[in-house]
Amino acid sequence: MTIDPKQLVSTKDFGALMGVTEQTVRNWIAEGKIEHYRVAGRIRIHPDQVDALVQKQPRN
Repeated sequence: MTIDPKQLVSTKDFGALMGVTEQTVRNWIAEGKIEHYRVAGRIRIHPDQVDALVQKQPRN
């Protein structure tokens, strides 16, 4: 799958999509919960990771 860098969002924007802080997004990256890319030295995330993260969450 080829990723268009223009589709990627920052950790801050991804956090806004998920309703969490940027630090939480960085923690998820460190824990391997979401895939990320480095573009020009900056962390970028594909918005599809919202769905991937939701599917990985345990259901009660």
